[in-house]
Amino acid sequence: MARPGGSAGAALPLGSAAARSAWPSLTAIVVAGCSGLGTTASPSPTLFHDTALAAVSAQLQAERGMRFAVAGPHHVVGTTPDGVELDLVGADPVEQVVLSVPLDNAGAAERTARAYLPYVADATGLPEVPLAAAVTDALRGWAGGVGLRKHATVDGRAVRVETSGPPAYMLVVVTAP
Repeated sequence: MARPGGSAGAALPLGSAAARSAWPSLTAIVVAGCSGLGTTASPSPTLFHDTALAAVSAQLQAERGMRFAVAGPHHVVGTTPDGVELDLVGADPVEQVVLSVPLDNAGAAERTARAYLPYVADATGLPEVPLAAAVTDALRGWAGGVGLRKHATVDGRAVRVETSGPPAYMLVVVTAP
């Protein structure tokens, strides 16, 4: 009798040459099947318990094409097609937000980071203008490259702007007090 979705016949003995040759294909199927488990096309209520984060993530998906995946307990990572990442760490409210922007070009990285600051402000509950001012101050005089590390405080939250690599990234880290 034929198995649903399969062919008639007995299972392959585990030690047989046929079973060993089938192993790489089976592994590829399992890995491919599992790789999409953590990624969601749209933020789900179980992914974000905080309604503010759910709203920010929906906006990021609609406006920037960001896709979200669970990265651990109370840790969600959003990634855009152009390589920008937004790490959201902590449970209601978020304790840390890390914006990572590829540092291919200093001017482009700075513009991209600034474009994401409204989302970071919404995710952290910080006012956007003081956050943008802190990032502007941190980047003042920066000529590009890695090695930048500046700190500020905005409404009691630590804000750190740094560049590191390889691969080279600009990070904007906002941490709860």
